[in-house]
Amino acid sequence: PENSNPCFRLSVPTGPRLSRRADWAEFDALIDAADQLGFQSVACAIAISTLNGQRREDILTAQCAHFLDLKADAANGMPHDMLIWSRTLSKRGHHGVIPIHEEAAPRVRALLDQAKPEQAYLLARSDNGEQYTGFLFTKHFSKVRAKAATACPSVASLQFRDLRRTFGKFSRAGGASKGDTADVLGNGA
Repeated sequence: PENSNPCFRLSVPTGPRLSRRADWAEFDALIDAADQLGFQSVACAIAISTLNGQRREDILTAQCAHFLDLKADAANGMPHDMLIWSRTLSKRGHHGVIPIHEEAAPRVRALLDQAKPEQAYLLARSDNGEQYTGFLFTKHFSKVRAKAATACPSVASLQFRDLRRTFGKFSRAGGASKGDTADVLGNGA
């Protein structure tokens, strides 16, 4: 429950707020590096976190069955296909449905198409098809970041969790309200 951490009232000073965000050049460098290394799942996770604002834990535990194609009407009234993700957020247990960004959707669809019938999770290791562990994902993301840093040196200081803040920055710059951005992130405005 909120504020139930026993250390909450110890009045210990907290560290500085995290504020690192990626820019488009860093995002592109990460995606290119993941593709070059053959880490399709890591590239997909980078895209979902940056373009859909989702946490690493939620992405690692995303199940194939929770991604659905939907026909929706665009603002101009024309129908179009949309990939949606129906999931329960790991942090607070809220259920939500989000449209997958049109630039991330092809990566998600490619992983869904490659999934074996018995494969439950979207992100699977390329060597054996098993679900990524947090440790292995971190190791692979570190390799991607190191390779990306050769093309874009500023990427070296970027952590995967910074990609959620990047989503917030991009969505607010694109005109989304603070409340709408918070809804997607699963945070309070």
